[in-house]
Amino acid sequence: MARLNPAAITTAPSQEPFTLQPLIRQMLSTRRCISGSIFIVEGIDVIPVPAATPEDDDSHAVRLVLGDGELCIQALLHPDMFDLVEKKDVFVGCCVRVGDFVMRFEEPEAAGQNLFDQGDEEEDEKEEREREDEKGMVYLIVNELETAGWNESYMAMWRWHEKGKDQQQQQQQQQPIALAKDWHDHQTPLKLTTLRLIPHLPYAQNWSVNVLAIVASLSPVEPSHLAPGRQRTARIADPSTAKQVHLTVFLDPDGFTPRVGSAVLLVGVKNHRFDGGSLKKYASDGDRRWWFEDPWDMSWLDVAGIKSWWQGTQQLKLKQNQSNHRFVVPSSKPSRRRESLDAFLDSLSPWDLLYIRNRFRDGHVKMEGFAGLRELPPEVFASIVPHLRLQDVLNCFLVSKDWREAWTQGVVSTFLCRRFFPGLLELYGGDVPDRHELFLASAKRYLRKHFISRSKRSFVSWDVGWSSDYFISSEEAPPSRQLGDLRKVDFGFAPLTICYSNGKMAWQPDNCHLFVDDLYTRERARFSFGVDFVSGRPLQLQAVTDSLVILASSAPSYRDRNLPDNGQTITVFHLENRLSKNVVLPGKFAQCYAQGDMVAFVTKQGHVVIWGWSDTAYELEIDHGEHFHQPNGWEKDLGGVPGVMFHPTDTDIVFAGWLNSPPLPDSRIHTIVIIKFDRGVPVARFETSLSLPGYRRHPDSRHSCPAIRLTLSCHKIDSYGGYAIGIAQFVLLKEGAPWEEEDNKKNPEWLCICFNVLTESFAQNKYESRRRPYPPTVKHFDLCVWEDQFVIAWFDEYLVSRHYSYGMQWLVASPSDEDGCPRISELDAASLRHRSDIAGYMFEIGFARRIFVDNDFLIITTGQGYMLLTCNDEIDLPGIISTDEDGVPEYSKNPPWPIQGERIEPPRLLGSWDTRKVTSLEKISWDTDAT
Repeated sequence: MARLNPAAITTAPSQEPFTLQPLIRQMLSTRRCISGSIFIVEGIDVIPVPAATPEDDDSHAVRLVLGDGELCIQALLHPDMFDLVEKKDVFVGCCVRVGDFVMRFEEPEAAGQNLFDQGDEEEDEKEEREREDEKGMVYLIVNELETAGWNESYMAMWRWHEKGKDQQQQQQQQQPIALAKDWHDHQTPLKLTTLRLIPHLPYAQNWSVNVLAIVASLSPVEPSHLAPGRQRTARIADPSTAKQVHLTVFLDPDGFTPRVGSAVLLVGVKNHRFDGGSLKKYASDGDRRWWFEDPWDMSWLDVAGIKSWWQGTQQLKLKQNQSNHRFVVPSSKPSRRRESLDAFLDSLSPWDLLYIRNRFRDGHVKMEGFAGLRELPPEVFASIVPHLRLQDVLNCFLVSKDWREAWTQGVVSTFLCRRFFPGLLELYGGDVPDRHELFLASAKRYLRKHFISRSKRSFVSWDVGWSSDYFISSEEAPPSRQLGDLRKVDFGFAPLTICYSNGKMAWQPDNCHLFVDDLYTRERARFSFGVDFVSGRPLQLQAVTDSLVILASSAPSYRDRNLPDNGQTITVFHLENRLSKNVVLPGKFAQCYAQGDMVAFVTKQGHVVIWGWSDTAYELEIDHGEHFHQPNGWEKDLGGVPGVMFHPTDTDIVFAGWLNSPPLPDSRIHTIVIIKFDRGVPVARFETSLSLPGYRRHPDSRHSCPAIRLTLSCHKIDSYGGYAIGIAQFVLLKEGAPWEEEDNKKNPEWLCICFNVLTESFAQNKYESRRRPYPPTVKHFDLCVWEDQFVIAWFDEYLVSRHYSYGMQWLVASPSDEDGCPRISELDAASLRHRSDIAGYMFEIGFARRIFVDNDFLIITTGQGYMLLTCNDEIDLPGIISTDEDGVPEYSKNPPWPIQGERIEPPRLLGSWDTRKVTSLEKISWDTDAT
């Protein structure tokens, strides 16, 4: 190789300067590889590797020529490193640092004696041949490498070399054009593919080819399941094979009208597995001219030759039919053939029938000619997937190798992700190279959490110490704050002020302190704000994120106003740098929503302010006429205060939702309007409605039954853009009214209206409790929805006094559409038992209050502490857990009872803005409709 200029080496970013060292000679002598060696890439070759069997697809290998300034050695790249070459991260002239590689020697085979050698060969020729036979081959297998820099002088030399090759190729004779999109002059030859090669192309599907063939048959236009809903099929033939290849035309099937027996040039048709190798022309392939009937004007085509061949084959068939006219041709009608087979079976003895049955059972009789699942077009799966549950799809993977390959296609995986996990692909911007692996990982996590299989459980007591038994503060406690062992507390049945987000548990035990415990790192952050309490403006916890804690101050009380109220000042603490900022709102605080370092503040006057820790604040333009127009008579519910949803990847985009009531006699009970904002400017509007068959809003009554209780929540229900906009409870039965389980299916007790900010689409899920609903006077304590899990915390004095059961309740989700298929099958007995054990534990230890669920945790809070549950084996839960005799934590077991803490009274803080709306209903009767 040529001598390299060391001064021309440029170091890659985040890499240290280096120089090439002559290592190959030492490696050959010691046969040892040195990790971290640096070589220069002097050549890259992509070598096709034929498949071992005709059923397998062909693959390829990547060979690198690595040099050290003196010698070169060839290296085979591991398939995991192919993307570095494809993305041009590894190129000719770059220097690579090899981390993991091995050396392989191919020794020459022992030269056997030639029995036919009679001594006529010259002695010099024998010695030369022996020396050649003694030579072996050495190469490297590189499993890991990274780019360390590049040599500018070598790259310039390579570009000069490639330029010379290009000029030489331009001087050569013009080659046929392979792709239809590059073919503009009809007198320029196209690269043609014979029909015999259709099943053996580099890819089994969607490989574009050009074909010159004879139209053997042509069907009329018929319906199709693919766009545009119509198709025409044909059979084509050429001299390369005796088989007539199936051609399906979706692109303008009415215009595809070649004569049977004519020669036709097909440009840009795509292959498919169907019928052992077929061709298709899709509607998405464009509107350019793609077929030419009898193209005599194209001199480079042998139209006369292929038509002459076809005429010869037709004449030969005619002669064969005439010579065999004396034989009776069996009828092709299925009924006639079945009659013949029945007569044949009746003529067989019982032993013959047993023999035939055993041949079928043993698999000796092969049933060929049927199209399998692998031969189906991927677009057909779009019609199949909506009717399958998640377990059905996973079972399809286990049927056979062909079925697994069919279900793991990229297009099919796209359908599966959009069916079971809407928004998952959009979360990655569509740049998901292996969508099947993404779907399997999401399905595995979903199933484990839904069925609570192999769950780990613990209980964490409330501890007001500077540090607790499970959470350590990064700051050293002063002597006055070290309270010894008297740190565990019990808040009894009083309401708690708790917030949770992404492993951060924030809770406020009094008016002067706030604790934030990290469930992942076991760290505790403690904040004090006693000055605000002394000044008459106590702070109240409102939200927590990965980096922020948001607190709202109450307005000072005056003589003419004894009731406390929220003020306009917000205090935001940063968890990392422990700094705080104050935000003054344009109106009294009502609600806030937070994500990352972004917070959306909503005032009681309906203003929405978007604020960021490192960004400027701005207000949403909610008076824009184009997107905020509503019909006459509509009423804005909840005082016009909206809920806010954040985009998971774009901080400039937020969504706000309003609850409205249409006027009578509109059958809709409520409408939910979602407005999309880009940096405060409305850009899109989405709307859905809530109705109940057989019921409508009562014009003036305020009764509690029948009624609908709707909560505008706007909280996350998954990690890929899903939000629960509203959770509705239908209260239709009075206490003591007759009830059957079928009533839940007719009129579900609960309904969740969902909106995905990535797909920008609505969905509704109904939930069946499968037990008698509670009386209308009973209200739930807390609700939490995550994916298909709907958990309710019930506690009401009416329930206790009337001896109703109370505690936790899990509901089963199903689509609101009657024709829709549930995403998951029903829970098995083990899962129901696990949920019953958890509910029973919480009932005994203290009724459940706030409930939080995300991908990793299920958190159930009580007056003594909170129960943690996770299905992720990699997470080590804090708190007390159940162990076996050897001290090993036990799975799916409730933790032991916690130690009773000191009973204290929590602060009586202001309640947040009421986002619940109760609407009275009345049944629709035919007499009322007639009037």
